[in-house]
Amino acid sequence: MVIRDHLDLHLQDPLRGLLADPAPPAAAPGRGARPHAVYDERLARELLAAGAATGVPLHAGVYGSMWGPAYETKAEIGMLRRAGCDAVGMSTAPEASLLAALGVRVVGLSCITNPAREVGQPELSHQDVVEAGAMVRDRMARLLLDFLPRLG
Repeated sequence: MVIRDHLDLHLQDPLRGLLADPAPPAAAPGRGARPHAVYDERLARELLAAGAATGVPLHAGVYGSMWGPAYETKAEIGMLRRAGCDAVGMSTAPEASLLAALGVRVVGLSCITNPAREVGQPELSHQDVVEAGAMVRDRMARLLLDFLPRLG
C-alpha cells in the first residue's frame, strides 16, 4: 500500500526533543514544526506508476500507527476502520513525521502481510505473517528497482 497519510496513535509527538532548531515554520520552512502534509504526492504517484509498470498491485490509503509489537484486536481493527485507516502497523508514522519536519520528501510503502480478520475467519499465526512477507520479496524488489530511478 502506498501511504497517502497516517494516523499516529502513539499519543506522543515524535518530534519532541529531536529537532535542534524549534523555530516556527514561518521562520524556517520544514524545520521545527510538525508538517501538515507528511507524504509527497508526486512521489506517491510515481510509486503507483511503478506498481502499474511492474505489475505489482498497489493501493493507496491511510496507515494507522500503533505501539507494538502486537497483533491488533478485533475491537482495535474496528476503531481504526471507523477512523479511516486502511492498514495498521507499529512504525512508519513517527519516522515519516521526523523526516518531513527535517525537509525530506517522504513516500510511504507498506507491505500488508496480514489482512484484518473478521468474526468467523481463522486467526493468522506469526509464521503466516512471516511467510506472506517472504512471498512478496521479489515483487517488492521489482517495484523498488523501477521506482528508484524515477526519483531523479
